[in-house]
Amino acid sequence: GALTYHSRTGDSEIDQEYQDFFHDWCGRADVTGRFRLAELVQLGFRATARDGEYGWIVIPDGDEIRLQPIEADRIGGPDQVKAEESNINGIMLDQYGRVAGYEIYRRSRMAQYTKETFDMGLGAGIVPPEMFLHLFRPTRADQYHGDSWLSPLLPHARDIHELFGFEKLAMK
Repeated sequence: GALTYHSRTGDSEIDQEYQDFFHDWCGRADVTGRFRLAELVQLGFRATARDGEYGWIVIPDGDEIRLQPIEADRIGGPDQVKAEESNINGIMLDQYGRVAGYEIYRRSRMAQYTKETFDMGLGAGIVPPEMFLHLFRPTRADQYHGDSWLSPLLPHARDIHELFGFEKLAMK
């Protein structure tokens, strides 16, 4: 939508300075330099509806921070089924079930996945929870990854597709 930031300190000059700074930062928010903050948020919400989750790594850059967008398949990698109680498909947990880190994978143009090589203090490719914004909509208390909002519809859509195929075959 058209949400915008409006400072309300009570001092119109300070409000304008804050708004100008934030507006300028929104243009620099993406570490890749491709998207404004509003576009990053839109991408995240669309991906969450489609894939169930999305994330951004918070990257310090001098005196500012930048955001690196992370698609769902890069959180824990594709088909990474880990049988550990402390690692739920790339989301690492402490003894109480709190998120202790996120394993992030790199996807090549040829859909090859390798663990990221950066080190933020927890080992290669692992992002501490305070440096990762994880967008997902849990439906259970023990859920750490999101489900696509479309997943309840997919079996029905598949049935409709098959029915059209059968009807077409019957007509022939």
